[in-house]
Amino acid sequence: MKTNFKNQKTMLRSTKRQRGLTTIDYLLGMVGVALFIGLVMQFYPQITHSGNMSSLNSHISQIQRASTDWKGLRSNFTGIGIDTPLCSSNYLNDSICGDDGSASNSNPWGSSYTIVANTNPSLIDVTIAGIHAGFVQQVADRLAPLTADNCAYAGDGGTDCATVSISGQDVTITL
Repeated sequence: MKTNFKNQKTMLRSTKRQRGLTTIDYLLGMVGVALFIGLVMQFYPQITHSGNMSSLNSHISQIQRASTDWKGLRSNFTGIGIDTPLCSSNYLNDSICGDDGSASNSNPWGSSYTIVANTNPSLIDVTIAGIHAGFVQQVADRLAPLTADNCAYAGDGGTDCATVSISGQDVTITL
């Protein structure tokens, strides 16, 4: 019997196929991962801002409801505050008051809310402190319809709505 060496060499080559990744496959995968991370990082501020705005709307609604509940049959809001009486008397929940009831670092940007009676004591002023600098105007515009004047928007620097004011990274609304 004659052995065909050519067929044996072909069979040996076909059984020694490459298994696993080559360097180029690895590099292409790393480039793909880097591009994905880059895209996620580009949109991260907008994604977190959307979540912050949703939390803020919920908090403002809770604060407004708790303030009205606290006022009850009182003639005005004189003496109202976020830690006393709203947190200390359990008008607000732990998502705003925190475990210790101090309401510190409770807003979506990691700062605090301040609640005081307005110069017209039948209204309250709520200050949202420490808003990310790039979003202050947008926060003011978003909250303007919730204010006592029910403004369509706050305007540049809060100038178009008497119940919205902007000071640095803080927005104060009158409810």
